Amino acid sequence: MSRLSSFTERHAPAHGTRLEINGFTLERYRPEQHFELLNEWLAAPYASFWGMNGLSRDDRFKELADTDAKFGMVGQDERGGIFYTELYDPLFDEIGQHYSPRPDDCGMHLLLGPVTTPRHGFSRQVMIAVMTLILERLALARVVVEPDSRNDKIHRLNHAVGIRYQGERTLAHKTACLGFATRQDFLSALNEEVTS
Repeated sequence: MSRLSSFTERHAPAHGTRLEINGFTLERYRPEQHFELLNEWLAAPYASFWGMNGLSRDDRFKELADTDAKFGMVGQDERGGIFYTELYDPLFDEIGQHYSPRPDDCGMHLLLGPVTTPRHGFSRQVMIAVMTLILERLALARVVVEPDSRNDKIHRLNHAVGIRYQGERTLAHKTACLGFATRQDFLSALNEEVTS
């Protein structure tokens, strides 16, 4: 890592820390507790945009492991809704080759658990919790996303929380929509929904 300390050292909550945000309890990803569940999700067709459907269990285990440039968080609410978010330093990711990363940028990937009983607004509540985690609790300046251009569901969620796209980028395994949101973008999007 070329920075004084790694992204994970600077921004990841300590293991064992529980954060309460928007009705969810979030904690650091722990392989011994969380991997088997996430492995099931990532093998399922609905998670195809994560690009891990064809990987082996061992390969998924390695892909989910924390590194200096990325770490995972798992969130759960009292009704059993679970999600996983991976936060990463875009400078050390392929997307960082397609724009000029800033020191306080935070890349974000999101995976919701499979739906058994639909809950109206659940995905949006999760997205608000993740944006609040990044932009308020961790005090990073800007969220960066690069979802697959075909992933219509995540595009709607991104726009609802103030993420604005700036065109498409051709990455090794997908055509991605490059998007950004600052804390002000996020708060403005929430205010617009309240007043509309």
